[in-house]
Amino acid sequence: MNNLKQYTLKDFAAQIIKENGRPMTTSEIWQYGVERGYDKKGGFVGKTPWVTIGQKLMIDIKENASTRFVVNEQVRPKVFSLKSIATDTVTITKNSIPKITAKFEEKDLHRHLTYFAYTYLERIYTKTIKHQKSGKQNRFKEWIHPDLVGVSFPVDSWDKGLIELSKEMGLLPIKLFSFELKKELTSSNLRECFFQAVSNSSWAHEGYLTAAYLEKDEDFHQELKRLSNSFGIGVIRLDVVNPDDSEVVIPAKPKETLDWETINKLCNVNIDFKGFIEGVKDNAKITKIQKDLYDKLFDADEIRIAP
Repeated sequence: MNNLKQYTLKDFAAQIIKENGRPMTTSEIWQYGVERGYDKKGGFVGKTPWVTIGQKLMIDIKENASTRFVVNEQVRPKVFSLKSIATDTVTITKNSIPKITAKFEEKDLHRHLTYFAYTYLERIYTKTIKHQKSGKQNRFKEWIHPDLVGVSFPVDSWDKGLIELSKEMGLLPIKLFSFELKKELTSSNLRECFFQAVSNSSWAHEGYLTAAYLEKDEDFHQELKRLSNSFGIGVIRLDVVNPDDSEVVIPAKPKETLDWETINKLCNVNIDFKGFIEGVKDNAKITKIQKDLYDKLFDADEIRIAP
């Protein structure tokens, strides 16, 4: 008769949280456990075991009066801890998301990106692309369409004669940009968000992954740099309190040519994107920027969020 107690996912999570001595996300728990071979003790299988861990811990917290665990649901993603090491149920790790992120939604960051792109990049005019306008037939539209697109023209900075000459030579240097926007980037969502940006920006001269919060962890930033070097995606950090303190953390690697097949596909499935391309064409033709075709540009004081 086998009297050995089964090593469960809850035991797995408890051991790892105890060893780390701090609250952790389920992705962190799973990654730490795999690196040390603890997953083999329980023979755990499945495509998304970190999701299963979260489900089991939440059920235990809600239904088991003597549960070992506590959860902080005030941050995203949730972090779990042990009652034995947590001071309260809202213990926050040193890398947790600042409370100010609760004061805004992802859509509120569009104005911050529009301000930064125009003021500090290349006088880029942005346009929001609404995913819901792509129709129900596009199940993976979030992996097809960027949140914002952008264009930079030389028409408001170049001499008129030079502009006319460049047009005659077919060399007017218009650049197109793609922006994937997130509230925060952490170890638990980095790869999904990054490859979403890769998927959404294949058509553009430059693609950026943009967020209001980046996890303050050396391993996280090393992985971010590695991914950026491999795929050419730039990273922008938006400062919602002081918009002028926003920064390009990692520059994008510019591409010489556009992916016209993908641009054509996007025009066919999304009316916002089609309108953007038509606007760029018209503005290039008349060498004049029609600002009403793009997202409204607000001043820094208008978009600042109080801490």
